[in-house]
Amino acid sequence: MGCKLEGPSDYPIVTRRARALAGATSEPFETLRDALNLESRLRMHPPDPWRPERQTATERSWTARGHVVRLRTPSVLADWTLTVDGQTVLEDVSRKRAFETAASRMREISQRTGV
Repeated sequence: MGCKLEGPSDYPIVTRRARALAGATSEPFETLRDALNLESRLRMHPPDPWRPERQTATERSWTARGHVVRLRTPSVLADWTLTVDGQTVLEDVSRKRAFETAASRMREISQRTGV
């Protein structure tokens, strides 16, 4: 039994990827959300020079030249909070909106700093 829900979201550097419905590495809640065709397994492919700092089920962060973009959630089913350099940009938003806004902020910072 499997789940194939791959493809891009509405934003170019945020993609969606699903994994098998069963297995030792599956995350049960996100697997269920994938089976229901919700945007749950969003992944960011940030522009250079952004690099992942922390990648867990409840926190994602990227750094570049002293800037930090961080996404946090209290649990895998809760809404997300986006902070940029310690300042809250969005709070209690959907996973998809948080990831797309984070990607937008990374692109803006890259353009502004000329990296």
